[in-house]
Amino acid sequence: MNLSIVFKIFVTSISYKSIVSTSASSIQEVVGDGCKNDIDFTATFTKDNGDVCDTCAFCKGQNLNSIFIPKSGGICIECSEASTSCRNLKVTTNFKTPFNMKFLYMSSGVMSDMSYRDPRSIVVEGSTDLSSWSELYSTTDHEGALFESRNQLKELLFDNNNASFRHYRINFEMHPGSPQKMQVGHYGIVQSYTKQCVSHLHAALTNNYILPYNTPSPTLAPTFAPTANPTRPPPSCTGSNQKRVNNKCFIGYPDHKNWHGAKAHCASQGLQFASIENQNEQNAVHSVGTCNYPWIGLKSKATTDGPNVGTWFWDVNPPIDITPGKSYENWESNQQRYKVW
Repeated sequence: MNLSIVFKIFVTSISYKSIVSTSASSIQEVVGDGCKNDIDFTATFTKDNGDVCDTCAFCKGQNLNSIFIPKSGGICIECSEASTSCRNLKVTTNFKTPFNMKFLYMSSGVMSDMSYRDPRSIVVEGSTDLSSWSELYSTTDHEGALFESRNQLKELLFDNNNASFRHYRINFEMHPGSPQKMQVGHYGIVQSYTKQCVSHLHAALTNNYILPYNTPSPTLAPTFAPTANPTRPPPSCTGSNQKRVNNKCFIGYPDHKNWHGAKAHCASQGLQFASIENQNEQNAVHSVGTCNYPWIGLKSKATTDGPNVGTWFWDVNPPIDITPGKSYENWESNQQRYKVW
């Protein structure tokens, strides 16, 4: 069973009032192909040991496409009475351009016939090569049933996924016993990809990241009114790629991106580019660096000859100007590359 689509998003919801000073060429550099991606899907029925089986099928007149269409009601599955081990539906989504999935929309079915139950369990995995898989989410790690009612939308959060994958696989497990029936609601991986990509573009253009999903993370202090954006707890700063200096936690990421992409990735994690204001911070960036020349928050105030040429600042919130002779600096001898060690 295969489904192939070519997917392209044209961003129209970004507030351009906040980027009026950005040139058309630099906008094109940031946006590139936007959220264009080629996506295809495959599905198989399997036994618990992973072997492919053929004693289950979609209900008459239905096909895989329906679970990707919002408000379609999803699909139902029926297995022969003799089938006791063929009770898993595996759906693999292949992206031409990999992405780091942080959450996934999933809804329960809408059928009133209660003999068609929602999946007993759901497991989501990611892979770069279709051979080795990393588990991102499993309902067995969460207490209680995934769904409490029909037609219920949930956001599955992948808090520990810091990798970008080309392939994502979800396994829907059927309840044991008789009758051998299951319904699968909307599988919103395309919507999840779209919202994350648009959030990254918005952050790269406006320096304002809008979290594309809800989060129960607490604020550091009680608030008397709703916060403008969901909040994240501060990083523990105890990982092998992390180093704390006073009130800053420097974190190194191994992903290969351009400057704008790296900045957007930091924003998507609730972080910002590193600024270096003393030798201790310089040493910290050196210690967590994952390549010879990692991206940092240094930015020129001018991209062409003009009154600000040669004037630099740290592109953080709030911005920090670099004053020659007063601010900490560590330039290469040619004054064109800033050394991080």
